[in-house]
Amino acid sequence: MKALLFRSFVLLLFTGQIVNAQSPLCFNSYTPADVASEPMSLTSADFNEDGKIDIAVADRNDDKISILLGNNNGSFAAATNYPVGSIPFYITTADFNGDGHLDLATANSGTNTISVLLGMGNGMFGAATSYTVDIGPYFIISSDFNNDGSIDLATGNFFAGTISVLVGNNTGIYASAVTYSVESGARSLTVADFNSDGHKDIVVTNQMSNSISILTGNGVGLFSLFGNIATEADPIAITSSDFDHDGKMDLAIANLGSNNISVYSGTGSGTFATQVNYSVGTEPHSITTGDFNGDGETDLAVCNWHSNNISVLVGSVSGTFAAAVNYSVNSEPVSLISNDFNADGKADLAIVNLLSDNVSVLLNCNTVGVNEYHSLFEDVSVFPSPTHGDHINFNINSKSDKTIVITITDNLGQTVIDNHQIIRTGGNEIKLDLGNLSNGFYYLNVVNGETVRNIKFVKN
Repeated sequence: MKALLFRSFVLLLFTGQIVNAQSPLCFNSYTPADVASEPMSLTSADFNEDGKIDIAVADRNDDKISILLGNNNGSFAAATNYPVGSIPFYITTADFNGDGHLDLATANSGTNTISVLLGMGNGMFGAATSYTVDIGPYFIISSDFNNDGSIDLATGNFFAGTISVLVGNNTGIYASAVTYSVESGARSLTVADFNSDGHKDIVVTNQMSNSISILTGNGVGLFSLFGNIATEADPIAITSSDFDHDGKMDLAIANLGSNNISVYSGTGSGTFATQVNYSVGTEPHSITTGDFNGDGETDLAVCNWHSNNISVLVGSVSGTFAAAVNYSVNSEPVSLISNDFNADGKADLAIVNLLSDNVSVLLNCNTVGVNEYHSLFEDVSVFPSPTHGDHINFNINSKSDKTIVITITDNLGQTVIDNHQIIRTGGNEIKLDLGNLSNGFYYLNVVNGETVRNIKFVKN
């Protein structure tokens, strides 16, 4: 496993007692950033390694991707474009060749291929290399399916009703795709351990058959169809997290034809309880997670294609969600992600607008830590920089001797280490073993008594 790379920094940790049970939402819009024609999806990371979050966009009509380098205030430099395959629908990022730099991959529905572009660490990318998948890849996701430390790829193939899995070897080169049949209109994928066997599984939405398919992994990169579950109309997007804190992964699905989202509570055996539905805007097209009101619970955000807005639903400790609060964006929003685009420690949103050919940024203006907390500062430092080995080392100068509880989520909001308890016996240094976490961006959630704080880090 490669080392953890950190930039040298000191974080301020807000501590205190939450005054309100549920903190209010607040977002301010920022000037949209122009990209190429008909952007369909986006991903975010620090592509030029300057400590600022950047965005990469798949532009369907121009057969390109657009790179927007961040300025750390919610704005971005002018887009730089790179050619990929025909009609790129979706984009993902990870370190595919193990060189410590982030790379990109797109699903190209016009050529039935994926394009892999290796990053140089300066915000620039090499020429695309293509790999064949099944017919109509509309979605791509990256993860380590066979536990070898290399990033693998999987696509949802809309017209074939299949998913394709391509195993990586940490050189940026991929084996031929292995295809698994699901149901008609395979679209969006999410990855987690849904049956509690320690291996990564896949759940895919089947838009044309109004269902999801669960495929269980065996830990060596192979999958078996576990079963199908009926959904609302046109399930087009999916995400997963442990919404109710029971240690079992749950699902949230955006249903294009029902104008709602569905939340499925996981049983830990690969099955799910009956869904609970929540109304959103018109034709929801994408869904993501984040803590948007700073209360430590996982919330949901959805972009609504034909009402030109996004819906944010605040989550609770029980896994239920409040009614949607809507925010206007530009024309035909089709995909959204969450990240901290202005370095204020809050979860912001970025949305691609298909008809406007741009990216809308909604900056989180929640005042948690100022109005909602009785402020009591602590210094938290990560060391050394870079850190060596598969551990996080950090100092917390705490005024409380209570047990520290740590949870780690990935950049999609999926929990990868849950409720790890550290009993303080004196001294401030804490060392946490990351085990077999794949390379990527993570959020370290530290709870010390009533203190809650998320710390972003990258494992390369």
